[in-house]
Amino acid sequence: KATQTDAVLADAINCISEKTVLVSLQNGLGNEDVLAKYVPVERIIYGSGLIGTELPKPGTCVSKPEEGINMIFGAVQNNPITDRAGAELERLFIAGGCNASFKQDVRPYIWKKVIANCGYNGLSAVLRLKVKEVFSDKHGRDLVLGVWLEGCEVAKALGIGDLWPLLEAEEANIIANLGDYYPSMAQDAVLHKRKTEISALNGAISAYGKKLGIKTPINDTITTLISCIENNYDRQYLG
Repeated sequence: KATQTDAVLADAINCISEKTVLVSLQNGLGNEDVLAKYVPVERIIYGSGLIGTELPKPGTCVSKPEEGINMIFGAVQNNPITDRAGAELERLFIAGGCNASFKQDVRPYIWKKVIANCGYNGLSAVLRLKVKEVFSDKHGRDLVLGVWLEGCEVAKALGIGDLWPLLEAEEANIIANLGDYYPSMAQDAVLHKRKTEISALNGAISAYGKKLGIKTPINDTITTLISCIENNYDRQYLG
């Protein structure tokens, strides 16, 4: 997870050479900044996967992929090194049966995925509902759309473009493919009481909003609620 990347790379430092290209296909924003502590930016590829997973028991991982491209990634700085690595990674994913695409500018895809994820992930944890149940409730859907609107305003201010039409078009796909699913933050916060990725999701949008002078009240509130839940796992009412 994004919260573990720094520690993992520190442990693996002896495996990183002057020719190593680091690849992050993780949820959230800012993963490339962590990788840049260990290699130059011209040797970093980052992106994300459109795939859901559940861990019903130790050693068992069940995937719940969405239709269409499953892995999208690109270079922080396009150059011959990352072009070769990205093309080979794309080839290997496809050969293994996973749709993949290496993009010249991956930022819109990452931000679209993050904003979409922020809409239902934290809310599923706070409300203790599956994705389709969040969307089927008027108040839940209003909150999702509010999170999306705030994220789109931040992305637009960063020069990434207008992502709102893409998110509007994604709603039906999310419900159809991930509706009967507790997303990762709900699994972490509700089912397993683990550290979540809130700081790389809603928390990251809030942080960018503060830097840019853009108000993100719904993302701020979700971040605060999840952080409070994390801090009090051992005190929660069990019923």
